[in-house]
Amino acid sequence: MLLILGCSTMDTPPPPADQTKRSDEPIQLWFGGDLHVSTARKERLDKVIEVVPGGIGFINLEGPVGIGPSTKRVDGKWVLRNTHSLPMVLKDWKIGAVSTANNHRLDAGEEGVAQTLAQLERSAIMVATPTRTARLEIGNKRISMMAADLSLLPVTEAFVERLESERALSDILIVSYHTGEDTNLPSPHLETGISEAVNANTDIVVAHGSHRLGPVRRMGKSIVASGLGNLLFDCDCTHQSEAMVLQITIDANGEISPMILPITAGLKGGNAQPATEDGGILNFIEALGDTPITRIGWKGSF
Repeated sequence: MLLILGCSTMDTPPPPADQTKRSDEPIQLWFGGDLHVSTARKERLDKVIEVVPGGIGFINLEGPVGIGPSTKRVDGKWVLRNTHSLPMVLKDWKIGAVSTANNHRLDAGEEGVAQTLAQLERSAIMVATPTRTARLEIGNKRISMMAADLSLLPVTEAFVERLESERALSDILIVSYHTGEDTNLPSPHLETGISEAVNANTDIVVAHGSHRLGPVRRMGKSIVASGLGNLLFDCDCTHQSEAMVLQITIDANGEISPMILPITAGLKGGNAQPATEDGGILNFIEALGDTPITRIGWKGSF
């Protein structure tokens, strides 16, 4: 069972955890990368949802919701908009929380920020911003997601202080980082952010924004995925289709097991698909770092 708690600052404790789900049932989460949708059809993600049954999703939302079309400026930079119907489709896909801490957050100004937050929360989707924590309860676990945009600046002392405080309030702490570097390897800002998150005993650290795959690691108790790639992206500003979904299973004792699900991203109105026939994505991710990946069919654990 998913219980929405809301987005809040670090000093607002969550209510007691929901006890309606048996404590011995595992919890399934999944993490997708960059998402920008001008055509919101449910079937665009259905095939991916089928391979994460019962899982609650977390994604990076690029651009505001429902304020005009996306446009390309004269300087070549894109100004992104997502279709107004996106929040309801996100709900159909069982997305529990999104991060908007990225370089397209202000593409429609503060009006777009406010409208996006309102529309998502009306659909019971929590939003992690640069200053707000998304909190929800899944089963008997208090889950918090914090987010930061590291595309221009390193992680701040204020963010690190929030991390330390949020750790005390959460059973599962997630950090979602955005990076603007067009590379498969973590940027210096991202590496610093990962280190700070690991030092705060964050459970899951994911990164996006490069639109590319990155290495995976275990660092202490932390599961780190440094580049998820695209999930669905309609802007003609990225052509990277090789991507991954990070599936997380949390057992009754709080043990976290990660699984890489290779996917082909849905670009320019297309559908995302599990990449079940080609082991090249797992091979590529493994080659980016020094973490061995154990093949389990078309998936990979680490």
